[in-house]
Amino acid sequence: MLGIASPELALAYVLCIAASVLCIIYGIVKWNDSGPLSEELRDLDQWAPESEDK
Repeated sequence: MLGIASPELALAYVLCIAASVLCIIYGIVKWNDSGPLSEELRDLDQWAPESEDK
């Protein structure tokens, strides 16, 4: 298969490429996901005292 001597080596190549593709897809899907940390920081900002610049 494509000049690769053993099926185990071919499987390793295929799994590496598949893992890379899955990571890219996951990154695209989660690109602008705010996540729980962003929500927690927003809640903390709500309770933070406002500075009084007069």
